[in-house]
Amino acid sequence: MTGRRGNPLVLRKILPNPDLVIASTGADIGFYIVSLVGQVIIDYNENKNRFILSNYSVNQKVTHNMNYSKEAEEHKVYNELLYGTVNPRVFWAILKKKLEQIRDRALNIEEKTMYEDLSLMIGHCSHTNEIEYEPDYRTINEFSMLMREYYSDILKEIPSDNREYSVLEVCELTNSIINKCCSGYGWKAVVEPGRVSAATLYKNKVILYPGNRSRGNYSRDEVVSIIMHEFGVHVMRSIAYDDCMITAFASGLPGYEGFEEGVAKAVEQAVIGKYSHPGYLHYISIGLASICCKNFREVYEIQKRIEKLTNGVSESRCFDSVQRAFRGTGILVNNKDLVYYNGSEAVWKFIQDNLDSPSYLLQQLFLSGKTDPTNDIHRGFVYEMRAGGFTGVN
Repeated sequence: MTGRRGNPLVLRKILPNPDLVIASTGADIGFYIVSLVGQVIIDYNENKNRFILSNYSVNQKVTHNMNYSKEAEEHKVYNELLYGTVNPRVFWAILKKKLEQIRDRALNIEEKTMYEDLSLMIGHCSHTNEIEYEPDYRTINEFSMLMREYYSDILKEIPSDNREYSVLEVCELTNSIINKCCSGYGWKAVVEPGRVSAATLYKNKVILYPGNRSRGNYSRDEVVSIIMHEFGVHVMRSIAYDDCMITAFASGLPGYEGFEEGVAKAVEQAVIGKYSHPGYLHYISIGLASICCKNFREVYEIQKRIEKLTNGVSESRCFDSVQRAFRGTGILVNNKDLVYYNGSEAVWKFIQDNLDSPSYLLQQLFLSGKTDPTNDIHRGFVYEMRAGGFTGVN
C-alpha cells in the first residue's frame, strides 16, 4: 500500500477519532478504512437479519392464531431503519395528482361508478400543497446530451430499427455489447425462463432477462432502456471497482440501492429523451398500507381502479406492486420499494446541483462504485480509498 496521510476534513466525518489516525501511515489508514467499511456492512446485515427474523416471528404467531403486536413493532423498527418511511405530504401529493387525472377525463357511466367506489375506498384525503419535485427542462436536456455522448459506444451498437424485439434478441444484443465494450470481466446475459423482470447479479456476474415478461416483446425504446439500466448502470458501476480490495464497492455498500436505481432510471430517461418520475405505483401501495392502514386486498382494489381510470398499468402489475408492498408477511407493510421514488428524486437533484461540473458529476455517478455520493459516509470512504490507491481505480 502507498504510504500517505488521510485528508483530515474527510477523515473527521467518518472516523470515530480521526486525530489519532492522521499521523499514521497510509497503510494504517487503508486498513482502518477497511475495518470501518466492514463494521458498516456488519451493522447493516445485523439489522437485515433482525428484520427477516421479525417477518418469521410474525408469520409463526399468525399461523398459531397468537397475538403478534410485539413482533409487529420490531418489524416496524427494522423496516424503517433499513428502508426509511413514506413522506405523508409526498404520498398525498402523488395520490392527489392521480385522482385529478381521473377527474380531468370524460368518464362514462361505468367509470363514474368506479370512481365513486374508489373515493369511498380511499376515504378522507388529507389536503396538501406539496408539489412533487421534477427537474427543470435545462437539467433534463443537458443531462440527456451528456449521457448520449458518455454512452455513445454502447448506443451505437443498438439497432435503429423501430420494431419489436424478443427477449432472446435483447439478450444476444447485450452479450454482443459486453464483448465489445468490457470483455475480460466475466459478465454475461442469459434468459431465465420463469423470470418476470430483469435483474443484475454481481455475485454471479450475470444479467438475467425475463423469459416470462408480462408485456411480451420489447419495443426499440424498451431495448435501449433495459440495456442502459442493467448493463450501462448496474454492470458498469460495478466494473469500475472490479479490482477493489473491498468487494462491497463493486457489489454495493449498505444503503446504495436508492441512488443506484435512481441513476439507472435517470440514464434510461436521458438516452430516450423522455422524463417520468418512477416509483409512483410502489409509493402509493406502500403509502396506502402505512398511512391509510389498508390491508392487502384494499390496496389492490384501490390500485387497480386508479390505474384503470388513468389508463395506467395492468391489473397484474398492480397485484405485483401490492404483493411487493406486503412481502415477508402478507399483512405488514414492507418499505423496500420506496427506493425507486426516493432514489430518482435524490439523483435528479444531485444532477441538477452538479451539472455545471460534468467531470465531477460523471465521476460521482459512474466511477465511485456502487455507492451513494449524497451519503457522507460513502463519500468519505470513496475519497480515502481512491486517494490512497487502495481501490484498483486510478
